[in-house]
Amino acid sequence: MARFEIKEIVFKNGEVEVFRNAPLPSTLSTAEVKEIILEKINNYAFDAKSASRAYSASFEEDYLKLWIMRSRGDEPYPNPVLFDFSRVYDFQDISYQANEAYINVFVGFIDKKGKVDKEKLVIRVLEKEKAEEIVTILKIYNRLLAEKNIGLD
Repeated sequence: MARFEIKEIVFKNGEVEVFRNAPLPSTLSTAEVKEIILEKINNYAFDAKSASRAYSASFEEDYLKLWIMRSRGDEPYPNPVLFDFSRVYDFQDISYQANEAYINVFVGFIDKKGKVDKEKLVIRVLEKEKAEEIVTILKIYNRLLAEKNIGLD
């Protein structure tokens, strides 16, 4: 069964994992998807706490590395976070407030000890239609990584 066909998994212990809005298979390569992610985040994404603190993104292997830039935009705050999009726990619906959109993703990140933990990543986007584009490409990236991890690539 293809991953995008799975709607939910019910585990032996009764826990249920629900997959919402799984993306369809993509004809894009992982490299092409990474390039689109960088373009979208570096041009449209901001820290949830301030629309004057943009995100700056890069990749370290398959990890998405996010820096929060200082208000001047010329220098990042220290300690970027490495996000592991092969470990997305939930893509929540985009929330809209006034003219802004907030992307909410529960995703794995690499902690200071090099272990994976999970965090709610919130990305503020000032153009609503760009938020939908960012979520779509992140879902495609998640799918590509999942397929790679189970040997479908």
